[in-house]
Amino acid sequence: MQDYKHTPAGQAVARKYADILTQERPDTPESRRKHPRMPLENRAKIFSPFAALRGYDDTLAEVRAEQTAPPPPDDDPYLTGEMP
Repeated sequence: MQDYKHTPAGQAVARKYADILTQERPDTPESRRKHPRMPLENRAKIFSPFAALRGYDDTLAEVRAEQTAPPPPDDDPYLTGEMP
């Protein structure tokens, strides 16, 4: 896969935003008041994994167990060895 910067789309984006890509983030009292920094412990929560579908993993495990379980014995007496 090609690096996005070197694709035509990536180069178009770079040209479009060339004037602001190299600027520093504003660090004034007003900008800090309007856009406070998120604490590191809260920021880490954003990227922590979560279960989008509760119970999905349990259901999958049950289905896999059912599919890999040996089939029940037949009622045919010749197959079970209980011949009349």
